[in-house]
Amino acid sequence: MSVRKRQLKHGCVWQVQWRVGGKQYSRQFDRKGDADALEARIKLDRRRKGDAPPPPSDITFETFVRDFQATRRGLRPASIRRQDGIINKHLLPRLGTLRLPEVKHATIKALVAKWDDDGLAANTIRNHRQLLSQIFEDAYLQELIPRNPVDGIRVPRASQKEIRVLDEAESHRLLDACDDLYGPLIHTALATGMRFNELGNLKWSDVDFEDARVYVRESKTDKGVRDITVGPVDLEILRTHLESCRARFGEIDSVFVGIKGQPVDYGNFTKRYFLPLLDQIGLSDVRFHDLRRTHATFLFMGGHDAVTITQRMGHRSIQTTMKYYAKANEMMKRAAAKSTYKYMTNVLRPRKFSTRLSIKSPTEHSATSRCRKQLVEA
Repeated sequence: MSVRKRQLKHGCVWQVQWRVGGKQYSRQFDRKGDADALEARIKLDRRRKGDAPPPPSDITFETFVRDFQATRRGLRPASIRRQDGIINKHLLPRLGTLRLPEVKHATIKALVAKWDDDGLAANTIRNHRQLLSQIFEDAYLQELIPRNPVDGIRVPRASQKEIRVLDEAESHRLLDACDDLYGPLIHTALATGMRFNELGNLKWSDVDFEDARVYVRESKTDKGVRDITVGPVDLEILRTHLESCRARFGEIDSVFVGIKGQPVDYGNFTKRYFLPLLDQIGLSDVRFHDLRRTHATFLFMGGHDAVTITQRMGHRSIQTTMKYYAKANEMMKRAAAKSTYKYMTNVLRPRKFSTRLSIKSPTEHSATSRCRKQLVEA
C-alpha cells in the first residue's frame, strides 16, 4: 500500500494504491488527509481480518530488476539508456545478489554514502535514488516486500552553480573554430536555444525556408514542442549545410548527422569533437547545454519579455526562464562598465592626485572683489 503525490495538468492529487487478492486498486484525493484516512481504514480492515504480512521473497534484486526493465512503458529511448546505465554500473554490482527482503533501509543509506564518497554529483545521486525508489515501490506494490527501503533516504544537497554563458568574443571563438559538418549544429544551437536532443531529432521537413521557421516536433516536455523563428543568416547556414550533406551523403532526412551520415549522437559528438574543440580554444569549462543558456541570456539582453522567451525556449514555467534574467542583468552591467572605459579612456586615465586640496574663497572671484583690489593697488 502506498500514498503518493501526483502532478496532473489541473493540479496535484494524492493517490492511494493497494492490493486485494492479487488485484490492484487505486483512488485519488485532492487532500492528503483524505488519502491518509483511506490508507488507515484499509490497514485496520486488514488487521481485523488477520491478514499476514507478505511472505519472504526469494527473488534476487537482479532478477527483479531485469523484469522491471522488460516491463517499462512510456519512456523515451534516451531515458531507457540512462536508466540501464545506472542499473548496470551502480546498482547491480552492489545489490544484484541480495534477495529483495535483504535490502534494508541501512543498505540503501550505506550505498548513498558510498556514492557521495566516490565523488558523484548530488544531482546524480538524486537520480540514482529516484530509480531505486521506483524499483522497490514496484516490488512493494507486488507484495514482495513489506515496505520500500528507499523511503526516508536523504541525499546530499546540490550546490547552486553559477550559470555559464558565453560572451560575444567566446561565441566568435567557438564558431570560428568549427568545421563544416558540426559548425551548423553549434551555430543553430546558439541561434535557437534548442536542446541537443531536439537538434538531433530535427528533420529537413521541419525546416521551413519560406516562412523562416524551425519546427520542434520531439522534445523532453510538452512545452518543448514548438516553432522557432530564425534569421536570414541562420537560414543561409542551414541551406549551405543541406547542399553540403547532399553532396557528401546523398538524400538524408536528419538535419544534423555524424561523419557517416547517421543522425548525430550526443556521446560521440561530445567526446570525439566538442570537448576536444573546447580544450583547444580554451573553453574547457563550457558544456553543450551552455549554448542554450547563452541564447536565453542574450534574448533578455536584447530586451525581449519573459513570456516570449519562455515560449521560445520551451520551458515548462516562467520561473525557469527568469534564472537567465539575473545573468543577463549581470552581463549588461559588465558591458556598461567596459563601454564607459572604452569611450572615456582619455578622461579616466591613470593619474596622480594631489594630497592637499586648495580652493579659493568664492568672494575672490566676484567682480566687486576685483574692483576693490584695483582701488587698493591704485
